[in-house]
Amino acid sequence: MQPIITTHNTTLCEGSITLRPMTDNDIESILLKWNNDAEVLYWAEGDDIAAHDLETIKYIYGKSSTAGFCFVIEHEGVAIGECWLQRMNLEHILAEYLGLDVRRIDIVIGEKDYWGRCIGTNVVKMLTKFGFESQNADMIFYMPMDFNTRSCKLAERLGYKLVSKTPVEGNSKAKFDMNYAMTKVDYFMKIDGLIPAIVQNFYTGRVLMLAYVNQESYDFMLKHSETCFWSRSRQELWHKGATSGDVQKIKHMAFDCDNDTLLIQVQQTGKGACHTGSFSCFGDENGEFNILDKVAATIKDRSQNPAEKSYTNYLLDKGVDKICKKVGEEAAETIIAAKNRNKDELTEEISDLLYHLLVLMHEQGVELSDIQAKLAERYAT
Repeated sequence: MQPIITTHNTTLCEGSITLRPMTDNDIESILLKWNNDAEVLYWAEGDDIAAHDLETIKYIYGKSSTAGFCFVIEHEGVAIGECWLQRMNLEHILAEYLGLDVRRIDIVIGEKDYWGRCIGTNVVKMLTKFGFESQNADMIFYMPMDFNTRSCKLAERLGYKLVSKTPVEGNSKAKFDMNYAMTKVDYFMKIDGLIPAIVQNFYTGRVLMLAYVNQESYDFMLKHSETCFWSRSRQELWHKGATSGDVQKIKHMAFDCDNDTLLIQVQQTGKGACHTGSFSCFGDENGEFNILDKVAATIKDRSQNPAEKSYTNYLLDKGVDKICKKVGEEAAETIIAAKNRNKDELTEEISDLLYHLLVLMHEQGVELSDIQAKLAERYAT
């Protein structure tokens, strides 16, 4: 005989609560009872239904079990309710989140002696963990009706966010289905409040630093487009560059395939990302433009801490006219070297030209990152 319920082999346990696979044996032994208790159905059903007959029960559970996981909730070995983690079956929800793996959680505590004991909260928490960590869902919905305030508070307590309300027609109890949802990002950020963030130079791919982000710092970045992290040592928000001026302007953010690490691509301003003075927290040897960064940093340091017999200080003291004259001379010598087809000479003259251009950039307040940004802008077009 063909089974009615499509079963599975997943069992979830946490403390005194076990979620075991639902089978055909449960239909008449427990499901029939709960589906004929008007008080249970009052809270479980969106429609004004007082009872389900056996054939309807077989149809409901037979269909639902093909789209997900149907569990029986046991407390210390006693069956007290049922819950489902199934693929979203509401078209208006699916249409809004095209291309995502969207699931929904449904739960009924059939034994009324167990109402009000936070068992539902623990069950939804267990299913949420299972959905994101084992099933790799993109988004999970929990959708109590508006009159069921206890379930609405449960959703909010677990970190689900009210994303929409669906009007309910022809129902004496409810006006809306309350569509609470959680994404993978929400979930993994909620585990301990922090996720690692890799900061990368948007223009060169150079890795600048690793830091940690919580919900508050993530929201700040979305609003202000500058990096902000959570300082684990100071236990406070850390707006990068707020004190030093070396802010990181966000160009792009993305989560990895597991949604538990954040990549932040930035335009780094000022002397760099590291508090030691290095452009990168991984050392000045990391990245494509390390020598240009070094030269630019040295020029900046000379302007702040003059050194005796420093050619850089000589140029900066003489001012923009002298610097521009040298740029012109080096540009002319570069042209001559190119016309002579002399690679070694050309390499030397280009190096001299780049150095004098960096001095001119410092004198004019132009950063290497400004040049990289302009080149990236032109390359994109």
